[in-house]
Amino acid sequence: MDRVFRKKSIKVLLALFGFGVFFGNSCLNIKAEESSDYDLIATDSDAYVEIIEDTEEIETVYDNNEEVCVESTLEDNEEVSVESTSEDNEVVAGVINIQPIYNGIDYSAVFDYDYYTKKYPDVVKVLGNNPDAVLAHFVNYGMREGRQGNADFNVYSYAYKYPDLRSAFGNDLPSYYNHYINKGKKESRIAVGTTSLQGGTTVYNGIDYSPVYNYDYYTSKYPDIKNIFGLNDTACLKHFVEYGMKEGRRGNENFDVVSYKNSNKDLRVAFGSNLQDYYYHYLRIGRKESRVTNGNTKITDYVTVYNGKDYSAVYDFNYYINKYPDLKKIYGNDDIGALKHFATNGMNEARQAKESFDVWSYGYSYADLRKTFGNNLQSYYEHYMKNGKKEGRKLTANVTSSNNENTVYADYDFSSIYDIVYYTSHNPDVKRAYKFDENAILEHFAQNGLKEGRKALASYSNDDYETAKEKVAEYNKNNVNNTQKYPKAINVLNQIGWDLKAAFNWSVALKYYSGVSKSPDPGINYFGDFGFDNRKGNCYVLAATFYEMAYTMGYNVRQIYGTVPLRAGGQGPHSWVEIDMDGGTYVFDPDMTNETKVNGFKFTYGTPGTWIYKKIGVMHE
Repeated sequence: MDRVFRKKSIKVLLALFGFGVFFGNSCLNIKAEESSDYDLIATDSDAYVEIIEDTEEIETVYDNNEEVCVESTLEDNEEVSVESTSEDNEVVAGVINIQPIYNGIDYSAVFDYDYYTKKYPDVVKVLGNNPDAVLAHFVNYGMREGRQGNADFNVYSYAYKYPDLRSAFGNDLPSYYNHYINKGKKESRIAVGTTSLQGGTTVYNGIDYSPVYNYDYYTSKYPDIKNIFGLNDTACLKHFVEYGMKEGRRGNENFDVVSYKNSNKDLRVAFGSNLQDYYYHYLRIGRKESRVTNGNTKITDYVTVYNGKDYSAVYDFNYYINKYPDLKKIYGNDDIGALKHFATNGMNEARQAKESFDVWSYGYSYADLRKTFGNNLQSYYEHYMKNGKKEGRKLTANVTSSNNENTVYADYDFSSIYDIVYYTSHNPDVKRAYKFDENAILEHFAQNGLKEGRKALASYSNDDYETAKEKVAEYNKNNVNNTQKYPKAINVLNQIGWDLKAAFNWSVALKYYSGVSKSPDPGINYFGDFGFDNRKGNCYVLAATFYEMAYTMGYNVRQIYGTVPLRAGGQGPHSWVEIDMDGGTYVFDPDMTNETKVNGFKFTYGTPGTWIYKKIGVMHE
C-alpha cells in the first residue's frame, strides 16, 4: 500500500520531543533533533513512520508488521510515493508515544491516552479519538473528579499515603496531581497501592479518639460524611466528636455505643439517653475495665428501680414498650426513659406494664381497694407492690365479671342487665371517664347507655332492658336530682318528649336574633333563660338551650365557645355543644343548622360540609 508525503512550506518545530498526528486509528510518530519539513497527506490505518533526523531520506515505514523501505530526495512540494513489500509477523520497531502537553505542562507523569480512554469509555463516547480533547478533559474535569489517568498515579492513594499533602491540599484534588508532576515523582513518592488513610488525625482538643474512631471506617459506613468532608480527616473527626457521638454513630468496628449501653446497666442509670457520655466513659474507664463493646443488640438486664422504688412486680420493659407503639416510638431501647414514663404517667393512665398485672382487674377484684383508693389509679399499683403481693392477693389479669357493690339506681335493680366490669371493658370511654367510681358508672349506664343501646352484660332479657329505660325516664321526670337543675328545660322536654334529637330540633327552630351578647361572659344560665323565655337568640342562646336539655337528660355535655370563619373573611365568635357518647366526642351545632340547613346533629370535627371550628374554652354557668 502506498503512502504519500509532501514537503511542507512552513516548518513545524518538533525539537527534542515526540509528536503525533491522529487520523482515526492511524498514528504518525516523528522524532527530529531540530525540525521536520514533512506533512502527512494520506496513510492507511496503523501506519507508523520514523524520521531519524532532519535529512531528506525517509528510512523505514512499518504498516501492520509489513516493512516498507523508501529512499528519496525531496524538494519543496515534491510528492513521495512509498511502496512496500510484505514480511509477515515482523515486529514493529521505533514507535514513540505522544507527549501529553497541555498549556505548556507535561502531564505524562499522571496521564496516558490509551489508559484513560480504556478506563473511561464515557469520555470516548463524548469526545471520540481526539487526543487533544481527551487530554483537555482530563486536565479540566478528570482531575477534579479524581479520575485515574495512568497506571502509576491514583489521586486517592496518593492522598491517603501522605498526611502532609492532605494538610496542605485538603479536598483540592487537582493539587495532588500537580504536586506529583512537579515534586512527588522526583521525590519518589508512592502514588498507587494505598487503600486506607495513613497517619489520620485521631486527636481533637487534646483527646485521642482512636479507641472509638477510625477515618476509613467512619467515612465508609456513612457516605453522607464522606460526601461532605472527603479527604479532610480533621473535619471528619470534628464531626464525629461534635455530632456523631450524640447521634450514636459508630466510629470504628471495635466500639458500638448501642451495644455498650445495652451491656451496662449502671451506665444506663448514670447516663440515660445521653449517648456522648458512653463514648467518653469507654475512653476514660471502660477500656481499662474491659467492658463489652460489641454484639449486644438487646437489653437483657432492664432497670426496674426508679427514685428508690422497685417496680418489677408491676413493670416489665419489653412488655410495656411492645404493648404501646407510641412509647416504643418515643423511647425505643431506652429502658430508663420508659420506666420514668411508667412511674410518672403510665400508672395514672392505667397502662399495663406487665402481663401478670392489670390495674382494672386488680381494682375490680377487691372492693376494699376501691373504697380506699377510689379513682387514684397509681395507688392500686403501689398497693400491690408494697402489700398485695405479700398478702398473696389473687392477681387475675382481664377480670370479666365482678360482684357488683351497687346495681340499684332510680329505685330499680339493674343486676339482670348490668355488670360494671363488662360495661367498662366494652366501653373504654366510660372506663377512662369514671375509672372505679361505681356510682358514676352505673348512673352513666342508666342515663346514657340505655338510650344509646349500650350493652352492660353479655346476655340479658330485652324486656328487662326496656323496663329499665322506662324506670329511668319516670325517675327523671318525678324525682328531684341533678336533672332538676334547669326547670325551664324540663318543661320543654315534657312537651316535646325526652329525646335528644327532639331537643336539638327545638333549639334549631328558635328565631335568630342578634341583639344578644356575643361574648361567653354572661354564662349558660343567662343565655338559656333568654332562649326559653323569648324563643329567639343567637348561637350562644341556641347552644345553651340545647345544652340544658341534654344535661337534664343525663348526657355528658359541654357548651363550647370559640370562633368559625366568616363569609366576609376572618373569624367570628361562635358557640356550640360537645357530647361524649358512643365511644367518642361529637359536635352538636343548632345554629349551623339554623343558618345553613346543614345537619348539625352529632358529627365529628372536620366532617366535610361543616364549619371549621376553633375551640377556645368551655362555657361556665
